Amino acid sequence: MLLSVDDAATTGGPDPSTCPPFDVASLKRQLSVDRFCRWCLLAMLGLGVGMASVAASHTIHVVAGSIVLLVAVAWIAMSMLNARVARALPAISDLVAQDPGAAEAVLAEALARWPLQPSVRLLLYHRLAMVRHRQRRLAEAAAICHAVLDHAWHLPREARAHLLLILVEAHLYHRDLVQAYHGLVQLHRVALNLVEVTQRLPLQLRYEILAGHDQAALRSIDRKIQMAELLPADQCGLVHLLLAMAAGRSGQTQLARWLKARAELVCSAEKIQSMAWISSHGNQAPQA
Repeated sequence: MLLSVDDAATTGGPDPSTCPPFDVASLKRQLSVDRFCRWCLLAMLGLGVGMASVAASHTIHVVAGSIVLLVAVAWIAMSMLNARVARALPAISDLVAQDPGAAEAVLAEALARWPLQPSVRLLLYHRLAMVRHRQRRLAEAAAICHAVLDHAWHLPREARAHLLLILVEAHLYHRDLVQAYHGLVQLHRVALNLVEVTQRLPLQLRYEILAGHDQAALRSIDRKIQMAELLPADQCGLVHLLLAMAAGRSGQTQLARWLKARAELVCSAEKIQSMAWISSHGNQAPQA
């Protein structure tokens, strides 16, 4: 039986490193096994129906009926399994923020189940990317996002958008501006809601600052400041600091001071200090 989220949260679950390091070959193999199981059931159903349609004896009719019945039972069991796992997805998402280790324990057991629908398995890997992002294992999170997005037609819009946000942040963290740029391009092609647009803003600005595109960062600055005010305090302060850097490097000293003062109103001194990487990369920004 699939481990319940409540059980994982109260017992702490098994070792937090339950899921092995991500391997794209393993994901492809799991999807192939799932697909093979479904095709086997369909082939058995076709066999049973074919036997029943051409059979001349009562015995063959009984065998054919038994095959069809077994396939029906197996199909119902598979559907129930997929429904059970799909119903657990929202709770797993909530658990990621509270206890990533417990969430990973639930995911490890769910991913071991088969056969799963492609969309269900890929959404489980989406949650695993969330866990790795929460654990700051960003290289692995990026690998998961890339692999899952290769099957984007199986995913809802919200999952694609969230995977791209994680992917861009991971590439920016590792200063991979080429891959970050491609991720941002894909994000601009997805119909984002207001929350997702505001989450994209600091990522877009970080890319533009690191790539040295200061004028692009300052474009429509009034709208960006308004959007930043919808973000949590730390991210709002980060947006103001990024804009302040772009303004300072563009010679707009007064604007840069005003933006930095606003950042200091929103963020504590400790948070400002933790964002010192901005200034350390400001003078020699890598080129995309």
